[in-house]
Amino acid sequence: METNKLYSVLMATHNGENPDNFKVAIQSMLDQNVPPSDFVIVCDGPLSDPLNKVIDEYTSKYNIFNIVRIETNQGLGHALNVGLTKCKYNYVLRMDSDDISVKSRAMYELDALNNGFDIVGGFISEFEDGDESKIIAIRSVPLDQESIYKFAKKRSPFNHPTIAFKKDFILKAGNYSELRKAQDWELWIRCFINNAKVKNFDTVFVNMRSGNQMRKRRAGKTYIKCINYILKEMKDTKFISGHQYRKLKFLYKCYSIMPLWIKNRFTNSLLRK
Repeated sequence: METNKLYSVLMATHNGENPDNFKVAIQSMLDQNVPPSDFVIVCDGPLSDPLNKVIDEYTSKYNIFNIVRIETNQGLGHALNVGLTKCKYNYVLRMDSDDISVKSRAMYELDALNNGFDIVGGFISEFEDGDESKIIAIRSVPLDQESIYKFAKKRSPFNHPTIAFKKDFILKAGNYSELRKAQDWELWIRCFINNAKVKNFDTVFVNMRSGNQMRKRRAGKTYIKCINYILKEMKDTKFISGHQYRKLKFLYKCYSIMPLWIKNRFTNSLLRK
């Protein structure tokens, strides 16, 4: 089988992004051992002048960028839904606009996609204080098909910023939804229902800026509303049982209203290495 090394990068950004972090994120994908042939950046609403300056800098140097502008901010789910349809190639690597991909990420993921997998991902290292060397945790995920499928019944089995997938398979499963939160988990459920072949590497693919803001996003009415939607969808499609649905709904509600200091302790002790 001939190895396909052509792929698109799918990134979304918004006005609240730090321009320096945005630039580092873009550069980390351009510096891949196997560089991209197409780079789609979705601007979710109007951007600040410094962010637009970063975009102008890269579009003037490289002809692979496709800048998609959405008039008003509508959330990550909508931005990725639109952006995926603009990707030129079937192999797509997701990238957040404030993280840093390791140089070998694309090489590993393209090899897996070439060998029949539909969705692949890897581990994340979390760092604080703007220093990649100050790793505070490794966010691991299940590795094989069976473990990933089982894990997906309670929370997302992939680290979304590390994901690579086949565009045609994701579109067949319905593309990203309009959910404001946890839109990736909801998409993976639909992919499993469509018999996705999946794997995670036990390798760090992305270095992520961490901190309290991440935990703060997992709270409030919007978050719990999205989670309840996903849980109901899993129950209705018989991906989980009625008993699992009620249990998970209760646990997620409890987590969403935890004080931040308890959330941090819970997350660090149970969900990280």
